[in-house]
Amino acid sequence: MKLITLNESTLSENKLLKRLFIESKEHFFKIEGREPLAPLVDINKVIPEIPKEACHCLSIYYFEQLIGYLWVFDDSPTSFYILHFYISEQYRNLGFGKLALRELENSYYNQQLKTAELVVSGVNFVGLKFWQSVGFDKIIDVYKPDEIGSFSTELELQKNYSFHEKDIVLLLPFERVNNLSRSELILSEKQTDATFALSVPEAIKEASKNLTMISYLICLNNEVVGYTSLAFDETDLKSENRNWLCQYTIKKSDRSKAYAEKVMPIIINHFLHRGVPDITLSINASNEQAKDFYQKFGFVHVGHQGVNKILMKKILF
Repeated sequence: MKLITLNESTLSENKLLKRLFIESKEHFFKIEGREPLAPLVDINKVIPEIPKEACHCLSIYYFEQLIGYLWVFDDSPTSFYILHFYISEQYRNLGFGKLALRELENSYYNQQLKTAELVVSGVNFVGLKFWQSVGFDKIIDVYKPDEIGSFSTELELQKNYSFHEKDIVLLLPFERVNNLSRSELILSEKQTDATFALSVPEAIKEASKNLTMISYLICLNNEVVGYTSLAFDETDLKSENRNWLCQYTIKKSDRSKAYAEKVMPIIINHFLHRGVPDITLSINASNEQAKDFYQKFGFVHVGHQGVNKILMKKILF
């Protein structure tokens, strides 16, 4: 099941879309000094020079929750132009904007998509950083203040498409995406026998009990493919094993797709960003497949935990 979907906006959504518009007005007035493009507006009254039939207002959904909207213009058979793009403040910094853009791009791939363009304010540093991160890295025009209705210099950016876009891997914290708690991940027999093997709802419940544990859903290219739990026990100053990869599970149906290999570097970077010196984990002593997997990412056998488990550690710095 996809986390983010795009649907043509309808009048039945008007009340919710209006709330998003009111929120976005405050955002864009503060940053750019202009009013954003409203949802479901008669586009030719705002931009008379572009054909109405080539413009689409799309609602952005996180499962059943409307979290944003965008306007897109079919600029040519091989290019689209983003006229407006907004994600509600409470759903930012989760990667949902990247997923929404990827869904938009996917809808154009059958048309041999080559380029996409948009305009962003030169003082909108958050927006500039976001658009650059998703490939809009070419400046094709510069507009002076008030030339197109803004109090700042505007940059027209372009993205050129290749056949192979990079995978989007996200770690989504359970406490911010709790309506995903209904998701179940099927475990292998070896994982079911392991001490920490949990379903997603069980993992959420367990994480809420443990103040040192942070649990995440793993999303790869807009699909939930697994979950992970990380622990940082900063209160135990004596222990050399304070930073744990407690749980790392990929859906059984996805294990043949090498998803675990794609996600593991993201998890390691998560520890690096916390500034911790190492990562510890434990696995069943008989699980040679898991041992080989973690060794590929620099984990080494450092001891035993109880009778049936071994400890592995990766030194970060």
